[in-house]
Amino acid sequence: MERDGRRVSPRKFDEFHIFPDVFDAIQKLKTEGYLIVVVSNQPDIARKLMQTQELDRMSAQLQTLGVDAIRICPHDGSDECLCRKPKPGLLTSFLDSLVPSPTEIWMVGDSESDIVAGIAVNARTILLAESSLSPGSRAEFSRQTLSEAVELICHGDPPLGE
Repeated sequence: MERDGRRVSPRKFDEFHIFPDVFDAIQKLKTEGYLIVVVSNQPDIARKLMQTQELDRMSAQLQTLGVDAIRICPHDGSDECLCRKPKPGLLTSFLDSLVPSPTEIWMVGDSESDIVAGIAVNARTILLAESSLSPGSRAEFSRQTLSEAVELICHGDPPLGE
């Protein structure tokens, strides 16, 4: 959603919308054996602009789609915590909990902070963007939709011209 001309996270459950392709994308990844983990900065909690109950309702909705785990950083950028992306704290704590360790990790995100956090844990990275990668992006790939990103993860990059 947008607020003051910027793309931002919703603060209330009734502002929370799941794109139509998300359920199918999650199911396709699960069929391929992937765990689905949502990692999100939610500074509006620290700023007292969002109630944790609203975030809990959003998280519950995601879990009904097949999300395996949700990790949230509730801190503001000024808190200098280790879990706020682009720092990889949320990712490393989740990955450290897995036995055996995963052999393949993908980070799909809509911001450069997602990409930087993914790179820090040796993930392959896909930036969800309306256009191709910007010159400063460190993402390995760019796709417009989650469905396109999942296709890349499951089947690799198609040859040029296809």
